[in-house]
Amino acid sequence: MIKKTINSQIAILIFLAIFFSISFLIYKDFGATIDEFIVYTRGDYFYHKVVGNDPYLQKGFVVNDSDNFVLHYYNSTYPALLYIINNDGSYETYHLLNIIFASFSFVAVYEMLLLTYKKWQYAILGPIFLFFTPRFLGHIPANPKDIPFATCYLIVLLLILYHKKFQSLLSILLIGLFIGLTASLRVLGFGLIFIYLIYILLESRNEKNFLKKFPDNIYSFFLVSFISFSVLMMSIPYIGADPFNHTLELLKINKSYPWEGVSLLFGMKYTKENFSINYVPIWIAISTPISILLLSIRSIGNSFKNISKLKKILLISLAVQIIFLMVIKPFVYNGIRHYLFIFPQLGILAVIGLIELTKWRKIFVVVCLLIFIDFGIIAYQYIKIHPYQYVYFNIFGSLNRDVTRDFDFDYWASSDRKSLEWLKKNTKIENPKIYMCSASTSLKTYFPEAIDSNNNPYKGYEPQKLYHHLV
Repeated sequence: MIKKTINSQIAILIFLAIFFSISFLIYKDFGATIDEFIVYTRGDYFYHKVVGNDPYLQKGFVVNDSDNFVLHYYNSTYPALLYIINNDGSYETYHLLNIIFASFSFVAVYEMLLLTYKKWQYAILGPIFLFFTPRFLGHIPANPKDIPFATCYLIVLLLILYHKKFQSLLSILLIGLFIGLTASLRVLGFGLIFIYLIYILLESRNEKNFLKKFPDNIYSFFLVSFISFSVLMMSIPYIGADPFNHTLELLKINKSYPWEGVSLLFGMKYTKENFSINYVPIWIAISTPISILLLSIRSIGNSFKNISKLKKILLISLAVQIIFLMVIKPFVYNGIRHYLFIFPQLGILAVIGLIELTKWRKIFVVVCLLIFIDFGIIAYQYIKIHPYQYVYFNIFGSLNRDVTRDFDFDYWASSDRKSLEWLKKNTKIENPKIYMCSASTSLKTYFPEAIDSNNNPYKGYEPQKLYHHLV
């Protein structure tokens, strides 16, 4: 039994070895984003709040002042963990750590498929499909918000599948813990509580003692909810200071993530007042690899009888998030990054759809050939557009000639690094001065000699000064 278990993990270990080998070669290539400075600085503060019991930070994380909202509405435990490991603040090290943590997404996808099909040959397709999903892969190094959320989301789905198998108190505690962490990263994580309830009720409905087990299922639901909310309060001190009112405030402000700017779709600028609900499905349609998109649609369409537990929980998850999208109508921006957690689920559904085609050998072989071609093109694009894999569009998106003008393209100025490095190498002016048109910290990071000391945009934004500004 132990030998069989070890053998079943060899494939994912080989995949991770290749993944980390590539990552160690390229992790220094990614530019710092505007978002990262704020996230990592918040982790620095949260660490000193907890460990150092700093009175200013104790107040700053729980008292609502106009200047310190960035401390209130976000989970700071992940960036605090990053700070503990990387307290010298190296962006390159941060990017490597983000890659290492994101590897759990590939493991979770693998384990869900292995639990369902018992074959590593099928299970390894999940991580491979996810690796060839550019929107997801490209965001891993420099996006410390959405990728950790997606990873925790997948871990919760895996734990729910395991819970139905083992049904132990420990599994309930773990599910509650990770739902709380996931919800503290993005309020969309609250949907996992309902996914858990719907799944366990649907799984129990055909059992002979369904009515007898119903109270136990409801009890486990409330226990998971209680644990989740407790973890949420610990992860976000502002919630713990006034759980009821501040939770409502969190839900309200996170409807716009919070964002007061504009969003771009087909060249049209939208605000939160006139935002189109079609934004998310359109982005998914144009930025999911075409083979994964079509196979996942085929898999969803073939879901009327004898569906596996894995497919069932994925369909419940997608249904709950669609309902959330329609009811809450969140203001999404920066492309599809807030919904990156959908891509691994589509990848798993695509694998299921491919496995279902094994009944028709000739069709299966043709589809595998088309997938190989599609992934080959993506691999070429990875090399060509590195380190900007996240700007990928499939054939539907590429039909738009003005795709770079009609959609959000860059992610929080991550491309500033290459521009500044080019200027640093090629400018012939002695002591050049460069002025950034955004709040990017890239100039300070990659070309500090070009900062105008008489007009320093970073004055007051060094961590120690930002600290006093926020608290």
